[in-house]
Amino acid sequence: MSGVIFSSELRSDNNTRYKVELFGDDYVGLPKVAIIGGTGNTFYINKDWRDYLQTGKNLFLHTSSSTQAVSVTGIFSNGITTQITTSVAYSATFTHIGGPSSTTTTDQYKPTFNPDLIDLKTEWKGEGDEILGSIKSSSTSVTYANNDRYFDRFFEQYQITQDNKLKLLVYRYTTDWELDWAGIIVMDLVQWSNIDKPRPYTFKAIDGLDALKKYEYTQTTLSVNKIQSNIFEILDILGLKQFWGSSDGYIRESIEYKSRVLAATTSTDDSPLDYTYIPDNLFIGDTNKNPTQYISYYDALRGLMDLFSCRIYHADGVYWIQQVRNFDASSIKYREYLKDGTYTDDTYSHQKSVGNSGGTDLRILAGGTFGYFAGAYRTRIEAKQHIEGKLTFGDGFPIFSVATQPNTGGVNNFVTANIGNISGNGVGHIRVSMRVRTSESNTTSNFLGVIDLELTSGNRYIKGVGVAPQLEGKWYDDPNSTNRKWTKKVKNVSGSTYIYFDTPAMSFEADNMICKISGNYEGKNIGGLVPAFYVDRVQVLFPQEQSDDENTMVLEVENPSGFYTKEVELDPLIIVDSEIGTTTITKIQIDENYDNAQSLSLVESTTWDAGFDAYPYLSMARVMEAMSLQTKPVEKIMSTIVGDYYPFQSLAYNDKVYVFSGCTRDYEMDEVSGEWFEVIAARTDIAMDRIKDIIDPNDISSDNGEVKKNLKDIYEGIKQLTPMQDSSVTYTEFQVNRIVADGGVFEGEDYIETFFPDSHVVQQINIPAYDGDRIYQGDILSVINGNNNNETDFFEVTADVLPNATFIPVVQKETTYPINEGDMPVFKKGEVTESNKVRADLFQMKGNAAPPTSEGGGDYFKNGEFMFFGSYIYWRDDNGDYHRLQGNTHHPD
Repeated sequence: MSGVIFSSELRSDNNTRYKVELFGDDYVGLPKVAIIGGTGNTFYINKDWRDYLQTGKNLFLHTSSSTQAVSVTGIFSNGITTQITTSVAYSATFTHIGGPSSTTTTDQYKPTFNPDLIDLKTEWKGEGDEILGSIKSSSTSVTYANNDRYFDRFFEQYQITQDNKLKLLVYRYTTDWELDWAGIIVMDLVQWSNIDKPRPYTFKAIDGLDALKKYEYTQTTLSVNKIQSNIFEILDILGLKQFWGSSDGYIRESIEYKSRVLAATTSTDDSPLDYTYIPDNLFIGDTNKNPTQYISYYDALRGLMDLFSCRIYHADGVYWIQQVRNFDASSIKYREYLKDGTYTDDTYSHQKSVGNSGGTDLRILAGGTFGYFAGAYRTRIEAKQHIEGKLTFGDGFPIFSVATQPNTGGVNNFVTANIGNISGNGVGHIRVSMRVRTSESNTTSNFLGVIDLELTSGNRYIKGVGVAPQLEGKWYDDPNSTNRKWTKKVKNVSGSTYIYFDTPAMSFEADNMICKISGNYEGKNIGGLVPAFYVDRVQVLFPQEQSDDENTMVLEVENPSGFYTKEVELDPLIIVDSEIGTTTITKIQIDENYDNAQSLSLVESTTWDAGFDAYPYLSMARVMEAMSLQTKPVEKIMSTIVGDYYPFQSLAYNDKVYVFSGCTRDYEMDEVSGEWFEVIAARTDIAMDRIKDIIDPNDISSDNGEVKKNLKDIYEGIKQLTPMQDSSVTYTEFQVNRIVADGGVFEGEDYIETFFPDSHVVQQINIPAYDGDRIYQGDILSVINGNNNNETDFFEVTADVLPNATFIPVVQKETTYPINEGDMPVFKKGEVTESNKVRADLFQMKGNAAPPTSEGGGDYFKNGEFMFFGSYIYWRDDNGDYHRLQGNTHHPD
């Protein structure tokens, strides 16, 4: 039994209607209440339950062994007890009245109440400065006014209700009520005020994404599934799918990456989640535990989102799976899944204009602040590598177009090898892969290549399940079996295809495992020994004991501009694809026959088209994506906007586009407060470095990784924000140096350190050899902290800085914070502006500077400077000579 307990409406300031429903999975109306007595047809129970009863409606009566439905004919309460008159006479054998009932299909009366709604807010949680944060969980707080006895009875039952039994639903009215948000009431997060009625009660519901941390990913059998199916399975755990109609959008996915395997057959209409497959083995957390320990459903979902550099959140009645890069264009192409797993494609315009004029979509309130996420010097991620053995076979073999394959002249139709001893520990399995390609000389249609796999170890062997061709195999232990083959078939399609045999997990130890792959032919005899197929690139991947090596690889991308010093360390990958320098058996796979009406054919996922200069693997694409979004400082805005806004929309403001990091929607006020960051999409010159955890370069092949110097010094002059060298000393060190330089001995270090522990002294700004000539005596420079972009302090230059100078002399100054390598000297805003060209509508003298005359400021101009003063223009040429011209009097009218 289930039903709506509360249903309340709220109108926002702009007259939008919202409805909030409190839904109980086990709501039965009047709960099962003990009968305290009775007379005639009347039953007595404690407390006032009038609101849960109605004459003419059904009610359950219980004995110790049975339940029956009766009709209510009368109701009375004195506020302390309730008298219920029914169609059945009272008897002491009746112990309880009310629901639930497991023995009758009749439903009892379940009223829906309408408490006053005081407040309604939804918050989408931000994730600090991590732009690529993958799970944006949300929560909704609803405040009701308790001014009725039914609310008292409800709250008494609420306190003993099981977790996850109460759901909160928010609907929005357009032409009909449409789901806006759905979540689970958190039982222990209710608050109420210690005041007389009407007493406000605030309940909090969560969308359930964070709650997935409590549930372990479990599978009775390890299999390979569509990523789309995994996501649906994870969301099913929340128990909220029931609130979506069969035609309602359930998931909207807008991944821009496209598998290179399907480059010729798919378009942006096709969902990568629907053609990409992932084995359950990748969700195993600890292989050394028995039973097998999986990661949580939360980590499984996060791993899938990280794989495509996505973020998932719930808003406007839909689960959105989006990439930040989506917002770089004016519209977003998405695939909309219904809850049955089918999907269609569409686009929407995401930008909402922001301002305080009548023509904008949203108004912005005063008092907001701006800030920055620092530009990234390097983005990096650490990935664990799986350790498996790998065995490759020579040149392969041909399959001839005859029913019986020849075995003469040294030509075989098979390859075989001894893998050795293997232990799968109930988790590891074997993968056998090969390429099958058609012969160029063969033009006969409708023929098949038959591939047989044999894996044997004593009485243990693999055998295909069902009639050939067989999608899956099974391990057997039988000394008398003669059929020990697993068979797959390949049609004569043009080009080549890859075949994979993925065995079930091995729960046994195998000694001297023998692997044999052989081929046969089905079809018309072409004539003679003409090859129909070639089988090559045969390899076997098998479990191997873990080594002491940490088996990690670091993926890095350095900013092509080289301007910045902040290193962005991404969370380690939970799911790793192939190109991490590993021979992982459990690989992400692509249906190579997707969208071409042929049967499922899974091949290894290789590179993806992600809009970069090169085609990366998914693991690499994440690090490249992080850099592309932070190639320069990313502006963020923290403010409150007024109007109709959801997180799947962006803010178009100040000629920039901002996407949400975290925000809170106030439904009644039509206000959204939060933090948004600027969308940057710089995908050119983004290159990947792979760095092994092994130090000896001889241990690393050229295509698996490289040992490199991690730190690069990139200095390009002050005009490009030159990272400086250390330029300050502690106050103590300064005093010691001063005394020692004068030939003295300083003995007061402890005294200085006690009273000036945090003071620093700057006498010059140390820089690499300067390649410019535009820093002059009197210029004012700011020093910007390389990590947070805040100004450490500003300094006056005491002498012109010549080319190749290694320091900038400044007026000595004490600072609160040290000036370290990587900080940046820039011309101070409002004091000096440096540019190759200046274009303006109007120049205006501030009138604070004296003219370069004997009675004015004297000889203080630098070569090339000019000013207007009074009716004169003064300038100094490149030779150091001064000039002056007087203008004629002019009257604009």
